[in-house]
Amino acid sequence: MDETQAQAIGGPERTPALPPSPSSVSESRETRKAAAAKAVDRLFGVCSLPDVADHGAFLSLAIAIFASYPIEVVNEVAAELPTRFKRPMLDDIRRACEAAYEPIENRRLRDLALRSLPPPASNRRLSKEEVGAVLKKHGLSLKRIDPAPVERNDGRHWDRVEADLAARKVRREEIGDREAGGASG
Repeated sequence: MDETQAQAIGGPERTPALPPSPSSVSESRETRKAAAAKAVDRLFGVCSLPDVADHGAFLSLAIAIFASYPIEVVNEVAAELPTRFKRPMLDDIRRACEAAYEPIENRRLRDLALRSLPPPASNRRLSKEEVGAVLKKHGLSLKRIDPAPVERNDGRHWDRVEADLAARKVRREEIGDREAGGASG
């Protein structure tokens, strides 16, 4: 590509060097070039060619721009440009292709980043010994405390409930004190 052609499409420093997207990996160069040629035919079947000295060179450059993008981008841009321009220039085509390709590239980069993350921690259940160790760390145990047998119909039910709630409150306060003491020490 000579300097004049590079300037016509926005300069070599502004033309993206595109890695293949997941959708274009299976697309051959010939398939993309054929799709680009069809898109240029559709585009300039609706729009007028701009005032350029060499229409053949212009159309060749338009095909080259389209061919550097995945077919889904080419089809989207070829359908969209006639609604925005009467005489699309090469730079208009390139900018529209870049804008249409951006979400695809972002999705590709996100997927690449997700694949590079370590696998998530397993959701396995803790063994009885591991649970015991965690409880012991907090001053608790796995022993079940069996309450004293209760005689029914002795008229003291609410007294027992009140005593149980008071005992639970004391245990919660003791645990809170231990955790507070452990956190500051």
